[in-house]
Amino acid sequence: MSDARLAGTAAENLAAAYLRNKGYTIITRRQKTRSGELDLIALDGDILVFVEVKMSTQSHLTAQEAVTPAKKARLLKAADEYVMEFGNDSRHCRLDLITVFESEIEHWVDAFDGA
Repeated sequence: MSDARLAGTAAENLAAAYLRNKGYTIITRRQKTRSGELDLIALDGDILVFVEVKMSTQSHLTAQEAVTPAKKARLLKAADEYVMEFGNDSRHCRLDLITVFESEIEHWVDAFDGA
């Protein structure tokens, strides 16, 4: 496994632990769809949450700096595909972003709202 993949896995592990500590239930990790991979899928109460995890080389990125418009479009499409295949269309869904810089975590709830 490459160093980048190991670092990405470590960031996902930190993000998953962070979410569990906040009371989320992790459903799955690295879910592949036709449009791409969803890093984490979790439940926040009744809300189905798709979480993009980004390792950062700098602290305090904005969501717009961490995820390009093209990546955001792929995430939205992948989330739609997941819901169509596995989900319940009536369940509320949202997309969150977690950035990890060293061991510092920033979490944007509904980071792609209005996308």
